[in-house]
Parts: sequence; structure tokens; C-alpha cells
Amino acid sequence: STRLLTLFPYTTLFRSYEVAYSTNSKFAKAKTTVLKVKGANKAKRATPKLKAGKKYFVRIRTYKTAGGKTYYSGWSSKKSVRLKIS
Repeated sequence: STRLLTLFPYTTLFRSYEVAYSTNSKFAKAKTTVLKVKGANKAKRATPKLKAGKKYFVRIRTYKTAGGKTYYSGWSSKKSVRLKIS
């Protein structure tokens, strides 16, 4: 197994991110995992162990919680990657 490192731009407006990765290009729930990344100084995230040789799709969005409500941006366009054994 291997890991996927996701890098994303830092923004001062939103300090939290969701990173979704899936083996399904439509991000079907049964095959999708969403990781929450909080903190302004975190501009990268490593996924848990994934299977090498499989193709994964990744997308990201920002979110902000204010006044007890959570506001989300739209999802980025998806990127595909095939993991290799390192």
C-alpha cells in the first residue's frame, strides 16, 4: 500500500479544507472518503494507506464555520492519479 499527498493553495478567507478521494470518477459514496483538514498552516494532506496500482480521483473544497453554520465552496475539478509503489 502507499499514500497520496495532496497539495493545495493557502487562503486566508477559508482555513479548512475537505479532500475527497475515490476509485469511482463520480465519487459514489461507497467508494469515497472525505478528509477534513483544519488550520491555516496545513497546505498538504497525506491520505491513509491506499492500494498501489489503482487509479484514484481527487477533489478538494474549502469550508468555513461561522455563527454555528458551515459554509462550503464548490468542489474543484477532479484530478486522476494512478498510485505506484515507491
